Amino acid sequence: MARNVTVSESVHIRATPQAVWDYTQDWSRRSEWDPAILGAEELPGKDRVVRAQTRGGELMVRYKLVDAPRKTSLAMTASSSRIVTGGGGSWEYAAEDGGTRFTQRNTLSIKNRFFAWLFAWALGWQLRRLTRKALANAKRILESSVAS
Repeated sequence: MARNVTVSESVHIRATPQAVWDYTQDWSRRSEWDPAILGAEELPGKDRVVRAQTRGGELMVRYKLVDAPRKTSLAMTASSSRIVTGGGGSWEYAAEDGGTRFTQRNTLSIKNRFFAWLFAWALGWQLRRLTRKALANAKRILESSVAS
């Protein structure tokens, strides 16, 4: 029985929802701002699928919803991690105060009860830390490019 760990974080970015969407949904640039992603390759096909290299191994990202520039959601599957079996995520882009409220929700599914008991707290802490860092990086990069 898997256990899920979920975090939700948001940040205000002084850029349009379309600009934030374009940058954060471009997987060829994902490793610039998301410290959890080491590299990614979008796979050809009708459905949007990405093979991502993470600190914990490789996984497949399959988009379930693409509503540009408002919201996306995805499922993470085929994880090579010994602890994490997959998970999911969603991103929301809401116009707010001359910019965008960018909200990211991330979920990791832990393989079994023993690993959940052993690692859930640490994985939750790490996931929140990495999510906050990713949002701060995206904000810094996007706001510096708007100012340029």
